[in-house]
Amino acid sequence: MTLEERIRVAVVPTGPREDFTRRLKGALYLYKKGRVDFIMMSGAPSYLDKLATQMFEKYGVEKVLWEGSSRNTTENVRNSLDVLSPLKAEVVFVTNDYHAPRVFREIWRYTRKRGAPKVELFTVRSRGFLRKLIPEVVKMLFPRGPRKFKRYLNKFYL
Repeated sequence: MTLEERIRVAVVPTGPREDFTRRLKGALYLYKKGRVDFIMMSGAPSYLDKLATQMFEKYGVEKVLWEGSSRNTTENVRNSLDVLSPLKAEVVFVTNDYHAPRVFREIWRYTRKRGAPKVELFTVRSRGFLRKLIPEVVKMLFPRGPRKFKRYLNKFYL
């Protein structure tokens, strides 16, 4: 790899087991197709690390990075980009379709303040898309919690 070529990294945030396995399969797809050079696991160490290690061994993935201090989506984005920015790496966040708006928001917040690397989103489908999307949208609109949401509903609809 020459200096002109950029490293391409797929970042996989941890989450619920079903969502995490779909994200991991999406990252493995990108890796096998040659669209990324490394896969980075982002999130606090958990039982999912064993699952990820087993899948990496099964599919022959050797280029894996681990970021183990994140506890939520905001920290996943910030910590991953803090690690990868000095490398001038191109970053692909692999996430579920219902989780993509929140990841996009955090990427936008991070990159507008700093000179950050090129960042893309790769979404994978999840079961119960609308059932999971509606609470995500409510979290984005009312980040202070359900009280504000109830007040908003009472003000305009009741």
